[in-house]
Amino acid sequence: MQGSLKINFQGMAVGNGLSSSSLNDNSLVFFAYYHGLFGKELWDRLAVDCCNGTISQESCNFSGAGGDCGDDVEEVFQYVYHSGLNEYALYLDCHSNSDLGSAARYKFDMNNVFRSLKPRLRKRVFTQKVTAKPSSRLGIVPPCINSTAQTNYLNKANVRHALHIKEGLPAWAVCSDQVGAQYSRVYSDMYSQYHHLLKHSNFTILVYNGDTDMACNFLGDEWFVDGLKLKSTLSRRPWYVQGQVAGFVHQYGQLTYTTIRGAGHMVPQWAPSYAFAMFEKFIHNKPFSSSLDLRKCCFS
Repeated sequence: MQGSLKINFQGMAVGNGLSSSSLNDNSLVFFAYYHGLFGKELWDRLAVDCCNGTISQESCNFSGAGGDCGDDVEEVFQYVYHSGLNEYALYLDCHSNSDLGSAARYKFDMNNVFRSLKPRLRKRVFTQKVTAKPSSRLGIVPPCINSTAQTNYLNKANVRHALHIKEGLPAWAVCSDQVGAQYSRVYSDMYSQYHHLLKHSNFTILVYNGDTDMACNFLGDEWFVDGLKLKSTLSRRPWYVQGQVAGFVHQYGQLTYTTIRGAGHMVPQWAPSYAFAMFEKFIHNKPFSSSLDLRKCCFS
């Protein structure tokens, strides 16, 4: 959208994105409590230590917290990320990763959540004893995700040959520690990027969230969209696919925000019919206010 290069860039869809680190961190504590992941005793302590006695989006600061608040937030970590739950889809089972020890699993989790913690708390969280042996593998599997099928397929000799992978290069892995170690986070939020894109009147944006994801939860992205201060053109309401509630949508002119009911981080994988209908509406500018019968619209 800048410079002399002309690209036919008309819109974008962002699924379960990390739009704001601080909002994602803060909203996750609300998500966890209201999904029953921890009890009232801890919630009451959070209210006192992190929220000046009044719990609200505006008064609570769980992100980058220290002192007693930091201790409380760390306890929330344990429930959300280290109790055996699937952080990418709360209501799906957690597939074990046999090559990843429990201590290494904890370190992996902590390096990917609550990124804006103050250094004191980060040091205390990350310096717990890690007993897993060093691995020559390129990366480790994200917690609870079974990537056996794609790993086996992409490491087949004929597939590597077809993809022109040079001999001697490491085996493919779903995540790469080496790449991650070289990556520097430049932005803590995406407000300026969204505002820049929305200056172009013909540019449309879809922000969607599977509503059971805890890695990038729906509430944080909803708060982010609210923070853009856009004019509402369609108030928040359910939308339907074949008579069933597929999610809840709120439109702001060029930008549409929607949840996908029951889906986790990978919406097209876990809610394919709802995802198909959502993209059909977005790409062809069809209203979310109308129900979509997939059999009539797309497969007849």
